[in-house]
This record gives sequence, structure tokens and C-alpha cells, in this order.
Amino acid sequence: MKKILFMFLLTSLAIGQSSTLYFTDGKTLEGVIVNQSKDGIIFKVADPNKVIYPLGSIQTMVDKQTFVFKDKFIMKIDDSSGIQIYPDFTGKQVGIITRDGKGYIGEIVSENEQEIVLKTPSDITLTIAKNKIIERNEFSGKVVEGKLFRPDPNKSMYMFAPSAYPIGDQKSYCRDFCLFFPSFNGGFGNNISVQLGAFWFPGFPIERTPLVGSVKMSLPSDDTKAAAAGGFMYIRLPGSRSGSSRGMGFTFVTGTIGDNFTHASASLGWGYTKFEGDWDDEVDTLIQDAKTTTWRNRQFSANADFYNSPMVEQEEYDLKKANMDPDHPMFRIKNLASFGPMLSKMVNLFCLEETKSKIHVQFPGELLNWHIDKLDTLKTVKKENLIRVMVVLKDWVPGHFYQYGNYTYSKWKKGDFHTFAWEHVPHCTANASLKPRPILNIIGGLTDKSREFLAYAKEVAKIQL
Repeated sequence: MKKILFMFLLTSLAIGQSSTLYFTDGKTLEGVIVNQSKDGIIFKVADPNKVIYPLGSIQTMVDKQTFVFKDKFIMKIDDSSGIQIYPDFTGKQVGIITRDGKGYIGEIVSENEQEIVLKTPSDITLTIAKNKIIERNEFSGKVVEGKLFRPDPNKSMYMFAPSAYPIGDQKSYCRDFCLFFPSFNGGFGNNISVQLGAFWFPGFPIERTPLVGSVKMSLPSDDTKAAAAGGFMYIRLPGSRSGSSRGMGFTFVTGTIGDNFTHASASLGWGYTKFEGDWDDEVDTLIQDAKTTTWRNRQFSANADFYNSPMVEQEEYDLKKANMDPDHPMFRIKNLASFGPMLSKMVNLFCLEETKSKIHVQFPGELLNWHIDKLDTLKTVKKENLIRVMVVLKDWVPGHFYQYGNYTYSKWKKGDFHTFAWEHVPHCTANASLKPRPILNIIGGLTDKSREFLAYAKEVAKIQL
């Protein structure tokens, strides 16, 4: 009945008049009430360049100046005749902070222009003067047998990733299973959530405790029963017995259905990994010693038949047809025999059979044109087992790039490595920077140990050499 009265007052007194909306978070908005629909109050703002409203308060945007605001976000409406109109919040749970620093949580029993009557979880009825209230928000917790429970928006994060719900601006908490997974969880803005924590079990050495951190971005949504988000998580495994450290990382997207107390989440994640170590001195020496190559002389170990083969003639023909100099350098090469201990260890970790490894150094101005690999120098390895691994040896700088099909690969970090479908994907690379770009190029035949190592590499973020 109270809701019907509210609608009648709006229709008879406020429609078409200049009004001020007072939102529950303290924001105000000047404009004109157009009407009230079943979805909320239709409001035309006075200045479309100064529209400030609580996150989630808009049900529909009619045009750039007209919005449908949800009733639950409106605390009161002042119209030009001085009449104040209140939505009916009776029965709603709210949290209130007063000017003396005290906080109250409870159910609204009644409300008028001057005061709010609140019933607390302890069955105590309080009357709070509105001029003493500095903050008022809808409370999304619940009360069970007189005890207050706040929702954990990340409750489903047991195995992989947070739920899609945000924690909330300047809100933070520690998980309710902090004994074995102590973590701090905080919100920055209405959409960004951060977690820092650890995994701990009785008897586990403190110095070997795994550490975890995650950042999540929740997509803005008015839906209180579904949400979507994306982010990344990193787990660090310090202090192993060998003195090295390992880690694993994920980027993920996740969707959640349910409320903040009971919900289910489904996530998709992608692992990332890299080698970690100090090989700069080895690489710097190899850069200086690498020999310049062109399409014709790229196979240093080949015999004269290769250099004069029809295949090379066809490759140079394509370059000339494109008005290129066929003797223009592609990159510079240094073979495995000259590698130091760190780079040799990298190669050996892949456990490939009949391995051929080279350092490709591309100096500024050098380029390798669009092509598809043949990899026909490994005669004893079946084609379906052949793999090419690329390990970048220096951090990316602007001007370095690889092109695989329609994907441009750049912004890598030293130690990142990748493979690709060499027999199907056309690719090219160039150096338009002012610094050399060294990469470790490994080809060989897959073995069971190779497959095991590559599967392991997909699940860790770093491999200590």
C-alpha cells in the first residue's frame, strides 16, 4: 500500500517539475521527473555533461539525457514546490554510519523526513535522526540466529580463480578459512579486486610456503544474479631444496551465477611460462660472433648443391620480383658448438632427438620475408614429430616483432619461449629498432620426455636454470 501511495504522489506532484534526486550513497542529480514505470523512475537530467549516479542504479538509458533509475537507489526526491517524496524502504536491510563514528546495521521499520526507525539483529529498535547520518547503504549480508554474516564475494575460489563479483570500493576482508589460506582481499574502485595470500599447512616450513596474488576486473553490470570478470593469478613456490624457485601463472576469464552467499563459477585460464637465469654475458659474446646470412647462404653446413638448387633460385626470384635485393641480410647465426652452459642447459631441457640449435641475431634493418618453413635438414625425424622452439634472449624493445599468420608477436620478456605450427603457418620477422634482437632457435624430434617437459612448462610461470 505504501508503494502505491508513493507512485500516486509522484504522478500528482512531481511529474514535469524541476526536481532533485537524492541517492542512497549521498549523490544528487538535478532534472525533471518524466514518469514512473514498473522498472523505476524515468528522469531527464538538466545537464547531460554532469550526470553522476551510483554504480548499478540505472535500469535503462533512454537517451543521453534521460535515464530510468531503480527505486532502491533513491533516498528521496525534492520537487520545485518543496515537497519531499520518499520511496518505501520498509523491510530493507541497511548499514548506517553517523557523524559520531558509530555504525548500525538493521531492518528499516519506518522512515520519514526527519528520522529512520531501525530494528537491529539483536531485536533492538533504534530511532536515528537523518541529520546525524553521513553514510547509508543497502546491506547485502544476512542474520542467522542473531549473528551477522557478511558475504564473501570470492567464496568459490577454492581451486582456480575468484568469482566474478567485485569486492567493492575500499572494502576488504580476510577469508573465513584463514587458518590454511590466510589472505587479504581488497577492492579498488567498484570493479577491481586484489588478493594477496599464502597456502599453509601444519608442519610445512615457513620459508617454503607458497605465495599467491591475483588481480581481477569485474565487468560493470546491473544484474545481481550473474557477473563476468577477467584477470590474472600468480603462485610462487619459494625456497625449494635445490635453492631455486618456481611459479605458475594464469590469465583467466570467469562467469558467476548466484548471489554473494551461494554461487557457482566457471573459468577458462591460460598458463604462461619462461626461463629464468642470467645468460646475458653468453648472449653478448654470441651477438658479436654471429655470421650474416641471406636466403642463399643460410645453411652454412650445406654442400654446393644446396646453394645452386632450384629452390634457392625460386626464393631469390620472389625477392627480386618484390624489388628487393636478394643479398639483403636476414639475420646472423651462431651454432650450438659455441654456446655457454646456460644456453646449452636450455636446449637440453627440451629433450629433443637430433637437435639442431642456433642463435639467430637480427640487427637493426635486417628482415626475414614472409615464408613457410620446410625443416628438411633433419632426415631421420618423422615430419609429424618435428618441432621448432623459439626462446627470446633479450627483452623486447619497440621495433622488434614476429608475424605469425595474422598475429603479431611482440612485448616479450627475456626467457619467454613458444612453439608454432611451422609447417602450416606463414611467418616473418624484422628489426626496425636500434638494438639487436637475439633468439635461440631449437629444432628437433619430440620424445616422451619432450612432451612431459612441455606439459610441465604450461603449468609454471618460471623455470629456474
